[in-house]
Amino acid sequence: MGFIFIILVGILFYFKAKKYEMNKILWTCIGVGSFFSGIVLAGFIMVMLDPDILSRKNSMHTILIAGLSGVFNCTIAWFMLQSKINEKKW
Repeated sequence: MGFIFIILVGILFYFKAKKYEMNKILWTCIGVGSFFSGIVLAGFIMVMLDPDILSRKNSMHTILIAGLSGVFNCTIAWFMLQSKINEKKW
């Protein structure tokens, strides 16, 4: 499921950048990278709050929090792309 979402994010960023004649590869990397950085950041915060989380089984809540953090970062990157497009229009 995660790989499908990563591919979907990459495709969406690629075609949005292509439509507005921006650097397609750069914005694809920013979109996918923002997803991964959100997951890493959520993991780091969870370990800082509860150091024993690594010794326990991963719960569905942990996976859900990390996934939502990745989606949140992708949303921020999408708004960044949209603001660059609006700057370019002017």
